Parts: sequence; structure tokens; C-alpha cells
Amino acid sequence: MFNGAFRRFSKHTHRLCSSNFSATAKIGDNLARPLRSVLFTPGYGKHLKKVKRSIADCTIIDLEDGVAPSSKDSARSAVAKMFKEESVGNRMMTIRINGRNTEWRDKDLEEISKIERVDAIALPKVECADEVREVAEYLAKNSASKNMNLWGFIETPKGVQNVDEIACAHPMLSVLVMGTSDLSRDLQCLHTRDRLPLLYSLSKCIVAAKANKLQILDGVHLNLDDSSGFEQSCRQGKEMGMNGKSLIHPSTIAIANWFFGPSAEEVELSFRILEAMSEVRLQVSNLRSFFVVDGERRRLKRGRACALSTDISLKTCTRRTQGESFRCTKLFNLLRTQRTREISVHSKDFVL
Repeated sequence: MFNGAFRRFSKHTHRLCSSNFSATAKIGDNLARPLRSVLFTPGYGKHLKKVKRSIADCTIIDLEDGVAPSSKDSARSAVAKMFKEESVGNRMMTIRINGRNTEWRDKDLEEISKIERVDAIALPKVECADEVREVAEYLAKNSASKNMNLWGFIETPKGVQNVDEIACAHPMLSVLVMGTSDLSRDLQCLHTRDRLPLLYSLSKCIVAAKANKLQILDGVHLNLDDSSGFEQSCRQGKEMGMNGKSLIHPSTIAIANWFFGPSAEEVELSFRILEAMSEVRLQVSNLRSFFVVDGERRRLKRGRACALSTDISLKTCTRRTQGESFRCTKLFNLLRTQRTREISVHSKDFVL
């Protein structure tokens, strides 16, 4: 039973990985698209040249905080020129524009909306639903790419207060991003390892995102010398329900992918549940809508999508004769660091 499902997953994953996959294509529903690692890149100079070499699931080209006021216009032009003249690969690309009340926002929208290769426009410091609707209406009127989505940064107390309305503001909104650094400053709270001062804000935004079928990304970890603290924040974000983490340095990509990607045990269990349900469904006609099946399908979609952007080696799994224990050996070989050190994950024997 499980071997058949596993072979189908391996075959489908190999086909996707070997094809000329476009990042602008839709990968199932929004929740299936992997955003484990989202790397910020300033929108100017030498940083732009590194975009196409990034191994993050998504790159955010930043025209807001990452660019000085005197360089806003030149940065915008440089980004547009890069997308026009160079290939940026198949990775997902998002551009964060300047805020609603700035003199650069309208020019950013006018220029960025013309770039078909951009997957999403990120709106900084969103505090009300009208900010999202306003941009969505502009994009619709100006015939922007149908694949272009909106991301909303929640990084102020007012944004947290209104996040329920923001999350359902418009169908184009697909992702919420926590701006924990600015939020901590406005809340006048301390940066602690356990992030206890931010737990209410994080939890409220997670609930709003999940209730509206949006993905939500955890905030950046600023101290690059604190590797254990970074892993702790990744683990905490994963446990709370975050879909991925925003990053400020390429050295943290592999660790974020490791924490926020589906584990071998999760993939194995999903296959076994779906296979068992497919057998029972023959006898129970209304089981198709059973919530367990829908949940496991989404988990497998995420697994397939992650295989597009991570080196995953799927080995042959074996099952002994009926009555004996099932064991899947070496289901995943994930690269914990950037294509250097291999870590094998072995699943444990269990009975469904």
C-alpha cells in the first residue's frame, strides 16, 4: 500500500524537479507553496547581482528599509532593469515597496506592477484593510500579472490590533509577514530569547492567517553570532504554526529550510493515512470530505513543492510481509548546510 504511494510521490517529484519549472506558476493551493526561507536583499548595488544565486525559497528585494531615502529612485530603476535584462532563475521573487504615506509608494507601484516575473508585492507596516484593497485595485486596473500576489507586513501595534480585518481584506493577499524588530520597538518591549513579550502578537497574527488560509512568516533574527538563539526561534516559530522565516543572511537559509520543511515522519504518516482512507472510501461514500484526508493532501503538496527547492534524495522503502513491522529506511537525505554536509533522517517503526 505505502510502496505504491511512495513511488508515485517519487516519480512526480522527479518530473517536477527535472522540468523547466517557473516560479510564477501556481503550486496547488496557497498553503502548499513552500516559504520556509525568505531572504531579504537590499534593492541596490552588488546585492542585486546575488539574487539569482540565492537558494532560499523566496527572495524579498527591499526598496523600503534596505535603501536610503536619497537612493530610492535609482534603486527602483536598477531593480526594474535587472528583471528586464537578466534572468533571475526560477526562485520566487517578491519586492517590498515603500509605505502608503511616503512619496515613493506610487512610483514603486507603477514600475513594479509592469514586471511579470515578480510573484508578489510586499506592503510594509500594514495597519488597515484599506491599504491592501487600494493596492489590489490599482493592480487590477493596470493589468498587472494574474500570478502577482500581495504580502502584508504586520510590524506595528495597530497592525496587530487590526490583523483580523487585514487578513481577509482581498483575495490577492496570500502571506502575512511578522516585522518583529519594528514591533518590539513600538511596543517598547525587550528582545528576549523566549520572545515572551511578543507571544500575544505572534499568536493573534497566526490565528488570523490560518483562519483566512494565508501563509505567515516569522520575523528576522538579528544576531547572526547567536546560532543557538536562531535555532531556538526557528523551533518556536514552527511549533506555533509559522510557515517559514524571514532571513537577513544566506548562511541561515539551510537551517530555516530544515526546521520549516516537512519531516520524514510527517510525509510517511501522510501517505499511510491517505492510502488507508482510499481503501475505506470505497465502502463509505461521504468520506471524501473528511478533514484528515484534506489535511494530509496539503502536507504532501508542501513536501512535493519543497523538493523543487531542496536537494532531497528519496530512497527505496521496504515493507515486510503482513504482520511484521513496517520500516522505511533513509526516507530523506536533507542537506543541513548549503550543499556540504549530509544528514540522514530515519523514520521509526510504528503502527497506524
